[in-house]
Amino acid sequence: MMRIYHDVDHELWLADQMRQHPWTVSERNPENRYVDFRKSPDLIESSLEDFKPYSERASIKQFYEMLRWLHSDDAVFETNDCGLRGPSPNPQRQFDRALVVHGRLTLFFRNGLWNTDPKNIDWLCESLDEQIALQEVDLHLGCVSYARWPHEFTELAETGYPSEGNVIALRFWAWGDIDDETFENLDRVFGGLRAALVSMSDFVKAQQIAASQDAP
Repeated sequence: MMRIYHDVDHELWLADQMRQHPWTVSERNPENRYVDFRKSPDLIESSLEDFKPYSERASIKQFYEMLRWLHSDDAVFETNDCGLRGPSPNPQRQFDRALVVHGRLTLFFRNGLWNTDPKNIDWLCESLDEQIALQEVDLHLGCVSYARWPHEFTELAETGYPSEGNVIALRFWAWGDIDDETFENLDRVFGGLRAALVSMSDFVKAQQIAASQDAP
């Protein structure tokens, strides 16, 4: 099945890499700027430079659609960072394929205050573990990891609310012997990831509805 795991080493590294949300310009590459896809979903394809060389691939089109959904009114999540590398020679011999494509995607609650509660972040991690493991059960050449990444939510700080919390840093991999096989497996990774996130989002929305009905 598609593997999902908690990347403790990555989380330890991220612990010293606190970031603000929304961020402005990347220190590594000043040309990279934060784009609010809630306000500008039309910029998803044009602003993701890493993905452009592969934009005709079905997997990348699916990724764009997942981002559109993540920033629509149908979801309770959003993202502020993603990237893609590959295909490139595979250095991980436990996956017996010549090539690997890999990348990253952040995930957090659209309600900024929820991201400052460790219990909510724990729920995100546990749900990712549970839901991704239910997807693509016969996929052995795809993998997702997750790690907590400290963030300061500046809009909360401006209004006096607790502003330090976490987002989830997801990383993903897919393997194949040729480009087509590698991207086909990446397509399955993205399909499984989106199905998991839809299930999680639907659960949160159902909880919100139930809470509103129970309120006096």
